[in-house]
Amino acid sequence: MVGFVEGPVILIVLVILVMGLVLPLWALIDAASRPDWAWQQIGSAKSTYIILIVVGFFLFGIVGLIASIVYLAAARPRLVEVMARAGGDPGFGPGAYGVPPPQRPTPAAPVSVAPPPGWYTDPRDPSRQRWWDGSAWTEHQQ
Repeated sequence: MVGFVEGPVILIVLVILVMGLVLPLWALIDAASRPDWAWQQIGSAKSTYIILIVVGFFLFGIVGLIASIVYLAAARPRLVEVMARAGGDPGFGPGAYGVPPPQRPTPAAPVSVAPPPGWYTDPRDPSRQRWWDGSAWTEHQQ
């Protein structure tokens, strides 16, 4: 009967140990891969999360696990949302891995290429010249 109880207990302990290793590693890799501009937009510091996860994992074990859970549950969803709004797949598209998202092009103002003021051939009477003031024809003729 003792062997029956030991099986589930060992399994639970093994799952806790694996989660204690996997979650911090996943959180660390994910946090490090998110671009700085996304961290700035959510108002958090990338380095703070990374330091808490690494130091907490190596020195205190449970602190690293808690920091990982906080990152994965709170910060990561906001980062994914910010990156998705920037126009791309939050993992592999534009704006991923430290590259700022592409800026939407602003429509260019129409460029007017009008000739400078001066005497030009009159469009109504090619045998005469008319004064162009830079924006419109005047009544002055030669």
